[in-house]
Amino acid sequence: MFSNVLKKSKTIFVVLSFVSVLLITPILSIPTTAESISAEPVKNIILFIGDGMGYEHVKLAQWVEMGIDGVIEAQNLTVTANVTTYSADNIVTDSAAAATAIASGTKTNNGYVGLDPDLNPLENIVDIAKSFGKSTGLISTVGVTHATPASFYAHVENRYDYDIIESQVIDSGVDVLMGGGSSYFTSGQITTIESNGYSVLYNRNELVADSSNKIFGLFAPGYMDLEIDRDYLQTPSIAEMTSKAIDALDNDPDGFFLMIEAGQIDLESHDWALTNTALEAIAFFEAVNYALDYAKNDSDTIVIVTADHETGGLTLTGNTLNETLPAERITESEKRALRIARASNITATWSDDYHTSVDIPFFGYGDFFSDMENNTLINNIDVFEIMTDYYNDFPLVINEFTTISVLVILPIITSIGLAIYKKKKK
Repeated sequence: MFSNVLKKSKTIFVVLSFVSVLLITPILSIPTTAESISAEPVKNIILFIGDGMGYEHVKLAQWVEMGIDGVIEAQNLTVTANVTTYSADNIVTDSAAAATAIASGTKTNNGYVGLDPDLNPLENIVDIAKSFGKSTGLISTVGVTHATPASFYAHVENRYDYDIIESQVIDSGVDVLMGGGSSYFTSGQITTIESNGYSVLYNRNELVADSSNKIFGLFAPGYMDLEIDRDYLQTPSIAEMTSKAIDALDNDPDGFFLMIEAGQIDLESHDWALTNTALEAIAFFEAVNYALDYAKNDSDTIVIVTADHETGGLTLTGNTLNETLPAERITESEKRALRIARASNITATWSDDYHTSVDIPFFGYGDFFSDMENNTLINNIDVFEIMTDYYNDFPLVINEFTTISVLVILPIITSIGLAIYKKKKK
């Protein structure tokens, strides 16, 4: 559905080696430090990250939820772009390096969180938002200390150094944090979190009843329940967490930054679990729809929907779907049952049980994107540049790039990169 269009560029980068492909110069050159941003930024950014979500994952959600000829709202936003994802040391990124690139605008090594390749701490978009008095929020369907959310507040060499990440999230000053991971925190740490002014919440009922502006939601001991298993009365959906976060953050007259990650699209794609992948992606886009409804009533809000990388090499190959759609069902249980049935009528292939290097989607909503051409090729670090550009009230400038020989040698370096990545993964 979406093609990767590489248009002719004024700037051509000659690829001389594998290293040079990994170090392609960023497209944008926008000031990124807090000092460079004007005193009167526009207000709100809502960033969605579908972990492991490629274009075929989007299509899977579309086919199940809206039908072959239907459209998920995110597919019809102001602009669609294609995003490259390589890290500083590998053609195949992991979530830590990719999220750091998005959060901080700097390529780093796989496994690094909030650090550049030389282990220097990086300023991130949460830091910048807070420096102007904005409220901030981070949501994940895995754990609040997992690589993607951690990249927006932590600085560690190893993404699995959870003890360090836990102490950093407690001191992060992020106003709203929601996800799983209650077992990672000691009772003493929970007491400290509460003394810092947070409402610590453990289930959906507590979330619904809470009216505070500082929320620390821990809705599972580890990862949150998959949609196929979720108890609708006990565990909030990603859309419900998004709704509550926006309600809390919207009380700040200086605006806010909010990142929402659907972490289990990736995990289920690693296992080639097509039905679960579909359900996680659909739940993700329901959260996107809520944010879009909010943004349509607030011209100072932009919404960005993207991913950190693609997982599994998913390709949809066929279907025997009928025209009965989940929207025609009344209860959530009925909708879930129909989604499961529809997903079972889709055939697909997977090429790998790891991440891949294929381009991922970028969907942008808001007048800010009106001059950006569809199917532009950008880099994942440019998501950060776009966000700081917006806060700075600069006009968006995107200069596409291409490479002379990348299309010829990419299959070779991808094979090398995958081999390196798998070796590190073991």
